Amino acid sequence: LSKLLTALVVYDICKEKNIDIKRYKIEISQSDKKNGVSKNQQVPIKRAFTIEQLLDMALVKSTNEAAEALSRWIIPRVEFVRRMNQKARSLGMTKSKFTNPSWIQSSNTSTIWDLERLTVGILNSPYPIGKTTQKKETKIPWVKKGKRNKEWFLWSANVITLSKIKEYGATPV
Repeated sequence: LSKLLTALVVYDICKEKNIDIKRYKIEISQSDKKNGVSKNQQVPIKRAFTIEQLLDMALVKSTNEAAEALSRWIIPRVEFVRRMNQKARSLGMTKSKFTNPSWIQSSNTSTIWDLERLTVGILNSPYPIGKTTQKKETKIPWVKKGKRNKEWFLWSANVITLSKIKEYGATPV
């Protein structure tokens, strides 16, 4: 839920500032690892990824570090979280409150009703978030020190995709 809303806010900012998600790169920092800490993720620190790659990592594999990096890349993280809450309200998510972009901390709260509002908002948006969440895997090119180019395969962590939610009756308004 948090990463879906994070993606909406990132796309909004990119549209506002005319930023190309395929070209603009963000480096994973130590604070991204600290804020998005989880035992299953191994995103390398000081490695730069495009916004598109970070969105894939956040939405396909549910990578916390990617969501954290996206939340502080062009505006301060506090401002980003404020925009998440503002976006949630604009979608009619009246019972949700967000304090971070990755949901790793339990202080983010929401309801099933607000999940439905977010889903409808995503389905009505011009952004490819629904398409991204339907991916079963994604490949992220990276270079390991001293080795040739490699690809990092990330398999989906999504139990339910937006296509399934739509299939079961969340109709865009």
